[in-house]
Amino acid sequence: MIEADAINWAHDAHAGVTTDTVAYSNPVFKLGVDGATDIEAAWTPWASVRTHDAGGTTTLSGTGDVVLRVKHRLTRANAGFSIALVPYVKIPVARAGIGNGHWEGGVVAGTNIVLTPSLLLTFAPEIDFLADRNDSGRHHVQTQQTINLGKSITPQLMFYGELWTAQNFDPAGTIRQYAADAALAWVVRPDLQLDIGANFGLNRFTPATQTYLGISARF
Repeated sequence: MIEADAINWAHDAHAGVTTDTVAYSNPVFKLGVDGATDIEAAWTPWASVRTHDAGGTTTLSGTGDVVLRVKHRLTRANAGFSIALVPYVKIPVARAGIGNGHWEGGVVAGTNIVLTPSLLLTFAPEIDFLADRNDSGRHHVQTQQTINLGKSITPQLMFYGELWTAQNFDPAGTIRQYAADAALAWVVRPDLQLDIGANFGLNRFTPATQTYLGISARF
């Protein structure tokens, strides 16, 4: 299976600095091992980071980091309550300014609860081990939480509303981020899905807006 963004654009403006980040394609390749497990690889073939401040405008471009994941479902297929663990590791192959040059990793615990035939509630608590901002070579903890409610509009069309937060406990100072997100997913046919969505930052430490167009294809 391949999941990819046709384009993913994030805009942020803070303290007189405006940053626009565009990721092109941004695919995730998934290979099923059995009915409960798959292995995944994510990589951005090309990204552009444009920064504007009082001193002028700079643009950095290049490939992104590689992220390897394993997803394993702990519950039976098609259960009303399901949970999966997704450990991951980031391989630092991106240039400075696109990536931070450090190995990082973490684990996500994705939980789905079928509330009604047309309502799906998802929780995705996550713990990350990130490199310290002072480039000391040490790592610290970040926690994330996603609460997502999906509503079937038609058998082929799904609307998602979501709240997201990240708490980054860097020794240099904790950064707290919050966002409200919305998306539409259209199942064109059983093996093809199109997505469109937008994320809206709720505080000054979160990118103000992020929009994307996506496609998922199963082979």
